[in-house]
Amino acid sequence: IFLLADMGVGFEGGMFLPDKAITAGELNKLLSGIGYGYFNEDDTANNKTITRELAAYTFISRLGLEKVAKLSDIYKTGYNDEADINKDYLGAVALAKALGLMEADSLNNFNPKKEVTRLESVKLITNYINVQKTGIY
Repeated sequence: IFLLADMGVGFEGGMFLPDKAITAGELNKLLSGIGYGYFNEDDTANNKTITRELAAYTFISRLGLEKVAKLSDIYKTGYNDEADINKDYLGAVALAKALGLMEADSLNNFNPKKEVTRLESVKLITNYINVQKTGIY
């Protein structure tokens, strides 16, 4: 959080509010601010919050693994709530777990429909950068 602030990247109003759900626009703005994306002010989807399963899919796609993730029938996540994960996102969630992008809660649930918080998004971005830096192999 402090690293992002030192880079001049943050949230409107200067407050981090770690438990607040992050919107697509805020996430894209964070990624854009550190050189990992784009930000489009006019996109109406920017005001929508992001679920954990959508975040997994988004970051797996950014790693270029979207086609591999679509082979959802070959994946098992090991999460207790795997049946709650949208089939379209199952492969991405499994890959996100394997790459260390996202993890389970203390009860080994992924909570796929839960909104990603600002704090979780910063952890996700940090993990994403580490995977980009070290590679996926």
